[in-house]
Amino acid sequence: MKRLPFEHWHRFEGPLHRLDARSKLITLILFLIAITTTRNWNWAAASFYFLVVLVILLVSRAPSASLLRRGAVILPFAATFAAVSALSGDWLRAWTLLGKSFVSTCAVLVVVATTPLHRLLAAAHQLGVPHLVVTVALFLYRYLFVLAEKADRLRMAAAMRGGFRWSSAGGAIAALFGSAYSHAEGVHRAMLARGATTYLPHTIREAWRFRDTLVVTLSLVVLIGVRLTWLP
Repeated sequence: MKRLPFEHWHRFEGPLHRLDARSKLITLILFLIAITTTRNWNWAAASFYFLVVLVILLVSRAPSASLLRRGAVILPFAATFAAVSALSGDWLRAWTLLGKSFVSTCAVLVVVATTPLHRLLAAAHQLGVPHLVVTVALFLYRYLFVLAEKADRLRMAAAMRGGFRWSSAGGAIAALFGSAYSHAEGVHRAMLARGATTYLPHTIREAWRFRDTLVVTLSLVVLIGVRLTWLP
């Protein structure tokens, strides 16, 4: 089964990889709140937040260029709303939308690239996210790979039969979702046969260490200090 590049980056050994997933989630939330509440998105604000992301990215030892390139995927979507603001004459809002979207996406990707998904979801559950939401997110993540794998097989089959044809697109999509649904039902029956319950158990318990407290405290102090004294 295919995997995202992030799942290969989890094997790197960097300072961020060794932190408790809860401390990374808390720091990420603080960072996103700081970005969201920055009203005057000028060059100083954009440079500061991007520099923070870049420094953390370099410390994490994840492929910087690849991660930043993936962070730019959000720009076409943000550009749609930015264009509306620009056409109405509000160029500052347009620039703010693009800048905040890109920096926020890169920050999220840094956390995802340095923490396996099951650790992130377990940490989210320990921080108060409902168990049902965590379970659905885990299933959705895994079944997207099943759907992508079956779509790739259909693409290869179409290529062997002379290439893709728009006239047969509806049938191909129906076959894709029918096959994926059948596979999901098979997995569900297998889980019930093995005594599965409604919720998946999240038994990952990481040890909160002094370095986690230090990271969260320093992040809180720096972000609040910068927001109150430099970035209104």
